[in-house]
Amino acid sequence: MQEYRFQFQKIPYSFNELDGLFSENAVKLHHLKHEYGYFTKLNKLVEKNVIFKKSSLEEIVRYFNQNKSDEENVSIKNNACGLYNHQIWWKMLTSKKKHKKPNSDIRSIIEKNFNSFEEFEEKFKDLSKNLFGSGWVWMVCKNGKISLASCQNQNNPISEGLGYPLLGIDVWEHAFYVDYLNRKKEYVNKFFEYINWDEITNRYFESEKSAL
Repeated sequence: MQEYRFQFQKIPYSFNELDGLFSENAVKLHHLKHEYGYFTKLNKLVEKNVIFKKSSLEEIVRYFNQNKSDEENVSIKNNACGLYNHQIWWKMLTSKKKHKKPNSDIRSIIEKNFNSFEEFEEKFKDLSKNLFGSGWVWMVCKNGKISLASCQNQNNPISEGLGYPLLGIDVWEHAFYVDYLNRKKEYVNKFFEYINWDEITNRYFESEKSAL
């Protein structure tokens, strides 16, 4: 069995846990094909790369914020960010049955940075629905302030220096096309019914310790 430098993390629930948002088939395809592709490609790319010989996955992602002109290693950036994004993203989701409203901690923090939680939700959805092409939309925290950001392709808030990612939505077509075809708006609207707000809250408190 081949030894890999970076490990492939299993999703933290069964493949049918997100039923209603994603079918079991869609989750398997996304996790075992698309995400696994980033995993295998990244491991092969870093095998003989001196720069990233001892770097963790997050350290590789951070490197590209500090070295934006490094075109030679763009394939490593794409696959490292792709793997990182998915590893944190699955944890941000939960089943509709286990879904809870945002607790008072995260809700009050969001309301301090937006006029209301409802305004935050509306802006997050609008940004997600209107992102052109492939990419992600994120709620980020930087210097204690929460804001929204969109990133093209597999770029993320860390690689772009935008802050610490608290919540993200994958709006690549491969994320939703199996179940929604071209009905991207329907996918984005349903997404809020499957957010794991306990995880988002934990990430906010983690962000306070982050250098971002």
